[in-house]
Amino acid sequence: MRADSFSSFHGALHTGFKVLLEESEAELILIEAKDTGTSPDYEQFSLLFAGPPEPFFPQQIYLFQHPQLGELHLFTVPVGKNPEGFLYEVIFSRPLAAQ
Repeated sequence: MRADSFSSFHGALHTGFKVLLEESEAELILIEAKDTGTSPDYEQFSLLFAGPPEPFFPQQIYLFQHPQLGELHLFTVPVGKNPEGFLYEVIFSRPLAAQ
């Protein structure tokens, strides 16, 4: 099973991911893993992370580190804000044959 598969991320719900920034690091918590239309040919899902009020992560690719999933480069998009900080989304859509 791939480290970046839906089932891998679903198993990591409510755990912290260290995100490496240019001069520091921050932790994002995976709060949702949602299947958005996986079929026999394509795996499609979204991840929602909760982050602190600072630093703010602009839309770009970040290096995430997780104790079980290892290192992952994920294109991350800010999608909202709540009283605790910012919310970020990562979307996957890829052919299953690529696995």
